[in-house]
Amino acid sequence: MEEGMEEGSNCPNNSAEDAPYCPTWLKGRAESLEHDRISALPDSVIHYILSFLPTMDSIKTSVLSKTWVKLWSFVPNLSVHVLDLDHPDKLFRIIHGTLIFYSSTKIKKFLLHFDYHRLVEEIPKSNMDSHIDLWVRFATERNAEELCLEFGSENDLIVIANDSENGDMAKEKGHDRYTMPQFLYDYSSMTKLSSTGCDYMPKGQVSWRHLKVLTTGKAVLTNDNLQRILSGSPMLEGLKLCDCWDITSVDVSLSGSLKKLVIDGVCDPSAFGWIEEYTMVEISGPNLKSLEILGSWQETKCRLLNVSSLMDAHVNFVSYSKGIFEFDEFAETALSMADYRGLLSPLINGDWKCLTLYIRNVKEFVLPGVAFLLQNSPKLEKVVVDTENVIYDIHNHISIHPTGDDFWTLQERSFGCLLQHLKTIEFVDLVWGKYDYDGYLLGAFMQFLLRNARVLEKMAVHYSPWAFLVDDAYDSDEAARILLSFPRASPHAVILVSASPMILSPASTSCRGFAIQMSLELKPQEYCHHIALLLSTV
Repeated sequence: MEEGMEEGSNCPNNSAEDAPYCPTWLKGRAESLEHDRISALPDSVIHYILSFLPTMDSIKTSVLSKTWVKLWSFVPNLSVHVLDLDHPDKLFRIIHGTLIFYSSTKIKKFLLHFDYHRLVEEIPKSNMDSHIDLWVRFATERNAEELCLEFGSENDLIVIANDSENGDMAKEKGHDRYTMPQFLYDYSSMTKLSSTGCDYMPKGQVSWRHLKVLTTGKAVLTNDNLQRILSGSPMLEGLKLCDCWDITSVDVSLSGSLKKLVIDGVCDPSAFGWIEEYTMVEISGPNLKSLEILGSWQETKCRLLNVSSLMDAHVNFVSYSKGIFEFDEFAETALSMADYRGLLSPLINGDWKCLTLYIRNVKEFVLPGVAFLLQNSPKLEKVVVDTENVIYDIHNHISIHPTGDDFWTLQERSFGCLLQHLKTIEFVDLVWGKYDYDGYLLGAFMQFLLRNARVLEKMAVHYSPWAFLVDDAYDSDEAARILLSFPRASPHAVILVSASPMILSPASTSCRGFAIQMSLELKPQEYCHHIALLLSTV
């Protein structure tokens, strides 16, 4: 027995043929030790696999064997994430050492990510910038296609604010932010550029002939410099500006290639009390197909001048007032801004057939904007209202009904879509409160649609899976009974109520096998324009 055990125990150290007494499973293990299938792959395949790892992790594979020692140095992506260092010298050693041993003559993606503000507290800014210039030069000399410089931190906006003295803009000082080197503006091999905490101040012309996507955030970018960049980027297809400073005009009229514009928040001097009047950002782009207005706009207002080609628009912003949420002021600048300030007027061309509304809370100030969109969508065939799993807290809402008639009964507008085209209405992720004001407004909106949609075929109410957590909310059966009691202008209208994400409960015996389409995106072949509107009160 012991002799057999000894032979078996030595089996993994020998080939499978030399171990006739090895169990089958142990022979397989011996063979796997002899043949490293990953190392047997072509180097190009291994380089591709390692490209998905941060460079510091791919370097660790060099300890596996002699074969792996230099494999990491030919990986097409160089990505250095260093966020936990307490002194710049350590960062310099890591990055310089990595670049010295890097062997590939071609870089696909070059990424640097560290807390710039923390490091410049330890050494002069000029010293830090000179090192970064060398690293960026290294990337350009190896024809990097994608350049990503992430030098941001959580207090970026505070740093920008503190750069100003007596209300002067920070654009001249550039404290605590890296300024893009001038040689980069002549680098024409880039297809994608992304940066955070990097100021753009070109002194001459920009030559980014192959750039297709530009993303910049938390930095100074003036109107003139933005125009220089756009003029020097003839192939630019996507532009994203995140919390940028000193921009009042985003005019992409001369860019025939730019199809998507995203403005994710702005850094507003009025929010810091430096100026009394609000600032205005004007957007113009007759060739734009997609526009997103997101993030925090503080006191800044937005005006759309020419966006006549838009096919997709997403509005999802939060309004602050000097660091404090003021919901009354936000109420004026949210959906109702479509009515009172003309934000959405340039979006309306009357061609779309599907309208998706993401409404976090059904508030009184939301209603004018909803009415505005319905009025200006004469060909509308389908409305989807997504309340995004909102759990209404009735204890924090006004539990009174408005005096007199509600908003919808006072409407003197002409809703062409309700008279001739609207056939499908869907409410998704719904929680319908019994006693809160939001629930009252929601019911009034549903009643208005049923009472006026003359060619309506289906109203589908899709309950949130979290609705059971709310004590004072209608369940699906109660909701069905209430909806069935509302008068319907269309004799063919069917009301459906879903109690779960997958199962629909017909609220009428005339329903036959109707299934809700949960996807809110439109298929290209439908040729429908799509506008998604998200309103946030938090």
